Amino acid sequence: MNQVGFRPADAHKYAFVADTKATTFDVIDASSGKSVWNGTLASVGNWPKPGMWVNGAFNSISSVYEFGDTTSASTENLYSADFSSLSTPGEYYLVVGKDTSAHFIIN
Repeated sequence: MNQVGFRPADAHKYAFVADTKATTFDVIDASSGKSVWNGTLASVGNWPKPGMWVNGAFNSISSVYEFGDTTSASTENLYSADFSSLSTPGEYYLVVGKDTSAHFIIN
């Protein structure tokens, strides 16, 4: 999800969802809690999961913590939620199944 937001005239407004059993999504107006857009998720295929390694040092030259795995060969099914026709300025969030995105704006 683009958490910075979208402009009303942007030609494409998408969110990407990984490994969900849901087939639909809703865009919710954050101020009213009401669905203002809904649609069907579209499969964009099976993609490698990104490897991630975190090394925390805080103002130190030695590591305070490290975790992650950059050797994973697993994959995930990726889906797109297209709400490109939504152009009303406001603050929104996306709901897919029981999952909720961070808020984003259209302005």
